[in-house]
Amino acid sequence: MVVRNFYSTNKTLKFALEEIYKQFEEDVFIDNYDFIFFAISTKYLPCDINRDIQKIFKTNNYLAFNAINSFSNNTIVDGISACFIYFEKNAKYKNQSGPVSSKISQD
Repeated sequence: MVVRNFYSTNKTLKFALEEIYKQFEEDVFIDNYDFIFFAISTKYLPCDINRDIQKIFKTNNYLAFNAINSFSNNTIVDGISACFIYFEKNAKYKNQSGPVSSKISQD
């Protein structure tokens, strides 16, 4: 699993989301995502959040919630922070008995 965090403090919801999307596009560590978590400040109007996320990111695979303060890495954000998650196809994880291979189903 690859996880990257991006954020924006732009005062306008649409511009903040566009800024986050631009940061994602310019990132060299992740070029695709399966799911996004958005922590969104209460200063943005809730009626526009879903519409703008779907329009800019072209996905329904997200979870957005209000947060008085959110964080991205070690920065407290008064705006929007987004956590992009990409599940690698041949992921491996370690449990108590040792490493185990796992294939993620594409169904």
